[in-house]
Amino acid sequence: MKRALVCIALLLVGTTILAETPQGYERFILSIAPSYAWCARFSRYDTRLHIYNEAAEQAAPICYQGDCSPVAPRKLTTVEGPAAFPRPAYIYVPRDAADRVHLSLMAESTNYGMNDRAFTELPVLRERDFRRRLQLLGVRVDPGFRVTLRVYGLDVPDGALATMRVFDMESDGLLYEQVYGFERFDDAPSIAMECDIRNIGWLVENRNLRIEVESSGDDVPIYAFVSTTDNATQRFTVITPK
Repeated sequence: MKRALVCIALLLVGTTILAETPQGYERFILSIAPSYAWCARFSRYDTRLHIYNEAAEQAAPICYQGDCSPVAPRKLTTVEGPAAFPRPAYIYVPRDAADRVHLSLMAESTNYGMNDRAFTELPVLRERDFRRRLQLLGVRVDPGFRVTLRVYGLDVPDGALATMRVFDMESDGLLYEQVYGFERFDDAPSIAMECDIRNIGWLVENRNLRIEVESSGDDVPIYAFVSTTDNATQRFTVITPK
């Protein structure tokens, strides 16, 4: 059974436009575009992109959402964004400066009802991080937490699919399998998502899990990560591929 995106809000912003990388630039992938979003229980998520140019003399023109702004040598720039559903984006860095420009994507979760605040780093990816199959180890599905899987596809063709397989880590037995289609976005990777793995049911709860994500072919390079969010505080952690 093929399953499309399960987050309805994400479907509302999808398009079928693919961006081209400017000549002389390398494409980086922001797993979440700079933005902020309100959530349950008086909580808010602010995602900010920090850019630091390590070069001693040369400014680096960084291109994001159609704007190419130079980041001065030895300077840090922070990019914030509007209220939006958390979706990915591309950012373009001069190829000859790519190893000297450092990108850090930080999410601040604030629970105003509990006067609680926390920070989590989100993945910033390069094209070489995408592959056909990925392993996510030590995923837990426990009461009081929601567990989200995000799968990113790079320049995926029409009809591309991604399969999620959930295994028990101790027995290596297959517990669950699901196939997903991708949604495309303007100037961003395609994405598939399981909003809460807890919805699978008791079979995956209260045990250590290995999640394997595999694309439908070598022409469908993917990256994936899991976020685990505390429903009370809205703090979350991230599990990346190993």
